[in-house]
Amino acid sequence: MKNSYKWILCGSIATTIMYPLTTVKFYQQMCSKPVSFLSILTRYSRDLRYFKNIMKFRFGLLSALAADSISRFCEVYKFEMVYKFSESQTRPSVLYLLLVGGAVGVAGSFLRTPFEVIMRRVACDSFHSNSSKAEKNDHSYAFSMAEIIRIEGWGKLWCGIAPTIIMSILGNAMVAVVVTESWDLFVWQKYDFYGHVAAVTVLVAVTSLILTPFDHTLTIMQTRKEVMKKNDITDMIETIGKISKQNSLWDLWRSRNYLFTHLMLHAVIRYYLFFICATE
Repeated sequence: MKNSYKWILCGSIATTIMYPLTTVKFYQQMCSKPVSFLSILTRYSRDLRYFKNIMKFRFGLLSALAADSISRFCEVYKFEMVYKFSESQTRPSVLYLLLVGGAVGVAGSFLRTPFEVIMRRVACDSFHSNSSKAEKNDHSYAFSMAEIIRIEGWGKLWCGIAPTIIMSILGNAMVAVVVTESWDLFVWQKYDFYGHVAAVTVLVAVTSLILTPFDHTLTIMQTRKEVMKKNDITDMIETIGKISKQNSLWDLWRSRNYLFTHLMLHAVIRYYLFFICATE
């Protein structure tokens, strides 16, 4: 745990660097039809005189940093549990990794979901704010949380918990397989940066393909401004059905390239900074 704060700090730096791409991914998911990356940039960055539209890509960053810090802390705890096996020269089983990762992931999902709701709400609302008063309110974290609680209820802060838990479980399952099959790489050569990047590339490629539909559904659910009248699982299923009916089932994978690029670059930056800090 001695390097835990370094891991969390490196994750925060990577999140800050990659956050503009995160907001672009949100807007891509919010559009009724697929739009190109270039059209999004030109639409919201054309007014270079005031630099205002470009700065919209930073709104929601504080909530993103809070959510990422919770995720990194959960990873630290999981890594600590896994590395205990290195003392006894024993390889952990896939079942053990699934149970530990799943339990920690579910707990982390409940903690970070309110921050993700506010992050998505603030980031997406910033694209539709026209007046200065609206922008001031939409970009205020306290205002966004108070508005959600007052109009939509406390339960809205945990809207999307079902897809979040599913993403956490599936993500931990993929990590469990990679860690088990690449035990020497992850434990005995833990500061092998290029080896980690190679393993993470395969992990991110498969994970992003599996998680994209749930990530897309999560954005729609958390940015929808209405009182929750159904349980989260029913809402998730109906949201997936509406997205598929509006365009096609493949539309759920619309933001796959954005998610892959975000996860890949975030991991590379995070590992690179951590290896620099940990080997000093």
